[in-house]
Amino acid sequence: MSINDNQHGYMICDVGGTITEISVYSLGDLLISNSIRTAEENFNAGIIVDEIKSILSKIPPEIKSYITEHWIVLSGRENLIKDLSHLIVKETGVSVTINTVL
Repeated sequence: MSINDNQHGYMICDVGGTITEISVYSLGDLLISNSIRTAEENFNAGIIVDEIKSILSKIPPEIKSYITEHWIVLSGRENLIKDLSHLIVKETGVSVTINTVL
């Protein structure tokens, strides 16, 4: 991600073992964020996708447009996000770039 991307906006979905955080940044500042309690053993990818859709519906159209034209950054534990990226693309139409944590 280049410095110019900060001027438009980007979404990060960080999937953890107990909490998933979805945040949108614009102009280098946090625009909106929400945390969802998740349990690794009962991980429900649909809940995270629903929250991504919800957040996309709450942000200004020009930032949403930039995100949908580019990508959502998906990070977290590989075993949790392996199939999540495909579900996000299918349900939102937004490309996903993955940054995994071992």
